[in-house]
Amino acid sequence: MSTRVTVIIPAYNAESFLQETLDSLYIQKFRDFQILVVDDGSTDRTLELLEKQTDPRLKFVSYRNCGAGASRQRAMESVDSELIAFLDADDLAHPDRLGAQLSLFEQDESLVLVGSGLELINQDGVTVGFRSYPESDSAIRAMLPIENPVAQPAVMIRRSIAVLAGGYRVNEGDGAEDYDLWLRMARLGKLKNLPDHLTRYRLHKNQFKASRTRLQLRASLTVRKRAVFEYGYPRSLRF
Repeated sequence: MSTRVTVIIPAYNAESFLQETLDSLYIQKFRDFQILVVDDGSTDRTLELLEKQTDPRLKFVSYRNCGAGASRQRAMESVDSELIAFLDADDLAHPDRLGAQLSLFEQDESLVLVGSGLELINQDGVTVGFRSYPESDSAIRAMLPIENPVAQPAVMIRRSIAVLAGGYRVNEGDGAEDYDLWLRMARLGKLKNLPDHLTRYRLHKNQFKASRTRLQLRASLTVRKRAVFEYGYPRSLRF
């Protein structure tokens, strides 16, 4: 019998924060899950840290560096649990996160994606702000053609629907693979964001994602155009 939930963590040179990230999962109130860390060709001591873990729910694999999107796709193809939660290697999960998201999936079989708000923390783990997202299916759909209304490191998805939608399309390397996937999954079921801030999203100076802001903005524009011309979404006023 497969595990109900798999938490996928792409990790590249993540030794500074990965132990904290894993610890936040080890203390989840919901216990029936596994963790799959995808080492994306790290050159620091990430693999050494993973080899020292003793929790039997943790598994890890290592590949040549190919980026977070490709790492998520590889991991998603290799697990058999129906629900997949994502977390970045420098972020933390609230103890209630997995249980709260799972509960919504159990209540509504038409849900394909459940996200949440973010608690923003600095390098030392001190809270510096919060980020909220539209909660209802209708509110999320209204924002989808305009901007990404779902936080990648705070999301749980139904794996079968993500696969049916085509998964993360990373061959173009456009940097907005998550946004593109949500747009395709939205055509196959309902979306939901919990109002609670269930993922602590770390901001720090060495953060790779922060250094790609301009590229990601350009990528988001490309995805919004794709949503109109390929996926049938209404034209937005933003492009």
